[in-house]
Amino acid sequence: LTNNASVSQLCSQAGDRRSLLRNWAASSSVEQWRRDVPASTILGMVDATLSCRFPRSLPRVVKSLLHRLRLNVAFTPYYRHQLGCASSPLCLECGVPATVEHVLLTCANYTPERRTLERDLLRTDSGPLHLRLILRPWSNGNQNAVLRPFVKFLRSTGLIDAL
Repeated sequence: LTNNASVSQLCSQAGDRRSLLRNWAASSSVEQWRRDVPASTILGMVDATLSCRFPRSLPRVVKSLLHRLRLNVAFTPYYRHQLGCASSPLCLECGVPATVEHVLLTCANYTPERRTLERDLLRTDSGPLHLRLILRPWSNGNQNAVLRPFVKFLRSTGLIDAL
């Protein structure tokens, strides 16, 4: 029994070490993210604490697009131009750089759908449509109230496939 007790103690110590290492790695990576995400970026503006968690039930294609939008690497004409995959960074409709902000908030191509989105979002936020409203972390109660209309907007505009 003495051997069993010492083996048991060693196993629990190894588990404690793993747990401590895992916790240290998690907190270190969050701290590194916070240092590396400038406040001037979309992610820094909408979720400086990196606290957003999307529902598991959200389709993968939607989660991927939301992450790309938040990281400012959605495949807008502006970003595709930076990658060398498009000849111009400009919006064909508006003649301005087709950034994430332009495509979601001001592009004339999506005005009717954006008005519907704004009307649907008025129930959760009375202010004007802005990136922080649609890409920020939400409380559990508001998450579906914001995500449903936004995903509907992405689908109705075709942006869910284009970006």
